[in-house]
Amino acid sequence: MAVRSLWRRVETEEMGTGHPVRTLVIMALPAATAGILQTTFELVDMLFVSHLGKQQLSGVALVTPVFMMVYALAMPVSVGISALASRYLGARRDEDARDVVNHGLIIAVIVGGLLTLFLPPLARQIVARLHGTGMILEYGTQFLSLILYAAVLGHVGMVADAALRAQGNTITPMRIMGVANLANIALSGLFIFGLHWGVRGSAAATLVARSGMVLVLLSRLWAPGSRLRPGRLPGRRLFGRWRLLADLYWIGLPPSLAMVAMSVSLVLINQILIGLNPIAVGVQGIGWRIEMFAFVPVFGMFSALLPMVGYNFGAHQYRRCRETIRGAALVAAAFMGAVGVLLFAFPGFFLRLFGNDPEVMTIGVNYLHINSLSYALAGASIMISAGFQALGKSYLSMICQLFRTLVVRYPTAYALAKVAGVVGVWWSTPASTAATFLLTLVLMRSVFRGLGADAGALEAQPEAVAASVDSG
Repeated sequence: MAVRSLWRRVETEEMGTGHPVRTLVIMALPAATAGILQTTFELVDMLFVSHLGKQQLSGVALVTPVFMMVYALAMPVSVGISALASRYLGARRDEDARDVVNHGLIIAVIVGGLLTLFLPPLARQIVARLHGTGMILEYGTQFLSLILYAAVLGHVGMVADAALRAQGNTITPMRIMGVANLANIALSGLFIFGLHWGVRGSAAATLVARSGMVLVLLSRLWAPGSRLRPGRLPGRRLFGRWRLLADLYWIGLPPSLAMVAMSVSLVLINQILIGLNPIAVGVQGIGWRIEMFAFVPVFGMFSALLPMVGYNFGAHQYRRCRETIRGAALVAAAFMGAVGVLLFAFPGFFLRLFGNDPEVMTIGVNYLHINSLSYALAGASIMISAGFQALGKSYLSMICQLFRTLVVRYPTAYALAKVAGVVGVWWSTPASTAATFLLTLVLMRSVFRGLGADAGALEAQPEAVAASVDSG
């Protein structure tokens, strides 16, 4: 009975009335499960590619930052919808929330369509710019030239997913991702090994599976029970409300820039690793995917926290905002601390999934031993960052990410590589994570003080509730 009460869909109004942490966990469970399936989606590709050879592995890992940047361009809209649409729902302004979704879908089609049209022919030049040479250049080009056609699918899918989550529906995206993941596993095996398409087969399987997933997400968004069904609204243009677009990008652009900064940092780190040992690039690709799998529950909480805090912020329940963010940070830190202990103790178990090459194993064990030391602080920082975004202070999240990736991590990696080689590069992660956690803590305390003052003012003067939701 207890499990059933946790595994269910949260009604929209429950985000403002249920116990903050318990409601967040109920919303996060399906989101985390969907995240596990999404990460498995990507992990399967890397598992299959790793059995093709080390150069194929390094070629795919080298171009990872490119499609990270492509998806980063969808983040302003998806994050903006999660925060802004849920805030309007909390303020009982459903038509405004639907207007947000209308604009988000149109932007996704335009931006994603342009990327799909212009980027694939440039794939080889892009890989060469990333210092890909020889067979690594060939394999990277094969993968990237095909996977970039998924840009428009990724953008539209992220918007549809965000719109479902904004109304508390995390169950439907989880189910859709589960089916898409099974399709990707089957197609990857067929295309890579059955049809002998190699690296191209991995990209083709992803394209087909994502196409089906996006179509089903859109069908659920348009379903009769959805509070955010896209479509024309009485007395409003379907697209072109520039104030709304400005609000979307004010909330969502900073996280997008932060992700671009992370991608740029990864490119720079890869260039350091190529100079030390090109195989380390592939190992970092393996380690990154293992870590993404480990962090999935935290990202599930992230996607649940955005609409929940946004809803309560729109309803002027500022104390619930604080309680939710604090609780989420503590839960994430405890969980990721336990995951860090597990990966530190048994790194070989996870690395052997990608083969038993001695060089890969040695570099990979060092990677997981060192990076796992930072997991607890990273988990708490992610939740605080989600809190910034939900409260309309995305620029603080961006500042923290820029600080971590470009101000601390890359210079530290560059300096330590001179002293300790590849191992020195790995140590840049815990160093930058610890420094960033301290910064996010200071900034969130300042934000909390502001929320406390706002809550006190509302209690003393109830008429102050008339303040506009848009001011967030």
